[in-house]
Amino acid sequence: MDGIDHHNLVVHQASGALPAFRPELPSGTPRTVSERGIGFLDVLWQRRLIVACVFALSLFAAGAYLYLMPRTHEAAARLIIEQSGPNWLAEAQGPVGGSDAYLNAQCERILSTPVLKEVINSLNSSGVKSAKPWSIDTLRNSVTAEVGRMNNIISISAKDTSPNVAAAVANAVAGAYVTQYTASRESAVFGVSKILMAEREKRDVQRKQQLEALLKFKQENGDVALGDMNADVVTQKLVALSTALTTAELATIDARVAANALSKWSSSVNVDHEPFPSGLVLDHDTQMLVDQLTNARIRLLTSNAGLSADHPSIKGETNAISALGKSIATASVQALQRAQQKEAELRLKFNAQRDQALGLRSTDKVRLESELHQTEKTIEQIDSRIHDLSIAGQAGSLEISILEPADASITRSEPRRGRTIGIAALIGLFASFGVAMVRDRTDQRLNTANDLLTTLPLPILGVVPRMPHTRESHPSLMTARLPMSLAAEAYRSIRTALLLALPGNKSRSVLVTSPAPGEGKSTAASNLAISLAQAGYSTVLIEADLRKPVLGGVYAANGGGNLNQLLRNELDLKQAIRNTDVPGLEVLACSGSHHGAAEIIAGSDFRTLIQRLKEKYQYVVMDSSPVCSVSDARVLATMCDVTLVVVRARQSSRRQAVRAVEELVSTGARVLGLIVNDVKQSARRQFTEFGGYYYTPASVPPAVPTVALLQ
Repeated sequence: MDGIDHHNLVVHQASGALPAFRPELPSGTPRTVSERGIGFLDVLWQRRLIVACVFALSLFAAGAYLYLMPRTHEAAARLIIEQSGPNWLAEAQGPVGGSDAYLNAQCERILSTPVLKEVINSLNSSGVKSAKPWSIDTLRNSVTAEVGRMNNIISISAKDTSPNVAAAVANAVAGAYVTQYTASRESAVFGVSKILMAEREKRDVQRKQQLEALLKFKQENGDVALGDMNADVVTQKLVALSTALTTAELATIDARVAANALSKWSSSVNVDHEPFPSGLVLDHDTQMLVDQLTNARIRLLTSNAGLSADHPSIKGETNAISALGKSIATASVQALQRAQQKEAELRLKFNAQRDQALGLRSTDKVRLESELHQTEKTIEQIDSRIHDLSIAGQAGSLEISILEPADASITRSEPRRGRTIGIAALIGLFASFGVAMVRDRTDQRLNTANDLLTTLPLPILGVVPRMPHTRESHPSLMTARLPMSLAAEAYRSIRTALLLALPGNKSRSVLVTSPAPGEGKSTAASNLAISLAQAGYSTVLIEADLRKPVLGGVYAANGGGNLNQLLRNELDLKQAIRNTDVPGLEVLACSGSHHGAAEIIAGSDFRTLIQRLKEKYQYVVMDSSPVCSVSDARVLATMCDVTLVVVRARQSSRRQAVRAVEELVSTGARVLGLIVNDVKQSARRQFTEFGGYYYTPASVPPAVPTVALLQ
């Protein structure tokens, strides 16, 4: 019992009154650290073996993990997303490139199936081999894409057992993504440009026909003087209507281009399948719907990543995207219808004004020139749109390029040795503390003086350190063999407590017992008897444990008998008692187990024997059987003046100790106090008050053979 605090030791004084035994807690109830009166560091010191084992086990697990886990290398390529020119177009081309939502959507797009398929083709064509065949699942498990510390940086990392393969995979993913993004952007611009080029070719054919008709008219009719075109109001209105009609025709073309492009774009659920077409002219309502659909697609990529298609949130987002797509298609068609209606109304007004003008001037020439002027004006507007579209493919759009390719020499291996050992050490430290506290709380042994004082409200008469058991020095004879030892001083303190509790010259009888076997009661009885004899009291030591006697082997029969012979009336009392070399000490030992021990002890003959010994000696010390094992000790306790209970440090059970004292008290025994036995020498500094000051190698007398103590 390393944790005994001798400042808390209680020595029973000469009041003679035994405190009532009232256990504070039911037997077997775990006690907390505060209830036991010891600190956290004391618990850790007492359970240091558990702490060391758990900590070592955690470090061993970390070492096994580092040894068994294959070493992987990680390489990272970095992409930069930036605008290639000023965004001067009035119409937005989609979400802002620097926003977190857009960058997270691009990270999901990097791990999309089309990009990974292109990566597999690239790796296979370049001959890059790995431990496992290349597949989409393999790449998704080894490749990660995340937004860097800067908002416009995306880092693509790849892991593999080979650093070269990891670098090749990271570069292949980055290259495939950049290629696919560029191709999709160019495809979107090309789709709109194709529609505008087809419309321009149609207008070129129309202009050519109108020019040929005008030339033919001039050849047939000569020069027809029309005068000043601004001479009258009718002609001015005709020019204004022609300009308005040209603008309306161009608006109709824009609406038709937007309707065709948005019909395809809005029907796609995933933004990866169809990027937003560039260069479209949209009205306010349609633009708002486009922004809503774009944001919904980004949410589908970012917020619900990793969920299956059957998940309710995925279905809800998909239905919302489909509804927005239908609304955009409907809005674009309605915008086209409005543009066509406006064009038709202006054309009617233009034709009416033209007919009025033709009635005043040369009708055919004016008609041909106005139609040619209108067609050229329309071609000019289409060319302007195509020019704007070519700029929109670059100006204000996002440029994604490889900022830093992955390098096989810039790698970090996993698992990381330092981090793994650090985490294991931290886990082991806290786990060992926890196991130590749990073990201490559930431990039923009597480990400290506070355990004894809180479990058994009895005084601690003495604390006996662990004694070596050698051929030259038997523990039962320690007080006689080594009188200046800590053990001898401990028994002298027990003797002092006993003398204070039993004052006067009247003969006294003392019973020494224990809750369970193996707790040192026989050793304690022998040394207590020696210490009483050394103090000048005539003492007899009776081995009343008739079931497993041990003192007969310590005090050899050299000119004396034993208790067995006395009980069989083979010898008288004087012949059965053995003399020892300790002045004033005699022993009545038992030789071998005795059948019917309970009946013998409970008989009147044995009680008479005890009474005869009390009349002859000043102190009668009896070593009995354990209390919890048999009933002998309870019977003997009724014959003795006081009873001493011996418990072994860090071995005796709380439950058994409480039960033993309860049974003794229930028979009317006077339990004087406790003897704490077998305290480790590692705690010797805590027991200096038991004679350690005088315990020096020079003061220890030479060893005396055991037989020299006997007569």
